[in-house]
Amino acid sequence: RFNVTMTRDVTGVEFCAVLKNVVALGVGFAVGRELGSNTKAAIIRRGLKETMKFAKTFGENVSDDTFFESAGIADLMTTCFS
Repeated sequence: RFNVTMTRDVTGVEFCAVLKNVVALGVGFAVGRELGSNTKAAIIRRGLKETMKFAKTFGENVSDDTFFESAGIADLMTTCFS
């Protein structure tokens, strides 16, 4: 079943959209250096945590839920593995 979810957290979505590219660059460097899957996973995990921390520090009313929906982890994973 396909399910579309909506959010009012525009600020959180914007931070996710921008910062996922920084994390993807780090993953790309790790892939280029042939550092392995564990390194890739660690960069993605830490990158998500840092994205959340950054967004909550510099944004207003940013919801944790945003990072675990399509705009957050799903978009991050798609970008890092493509």
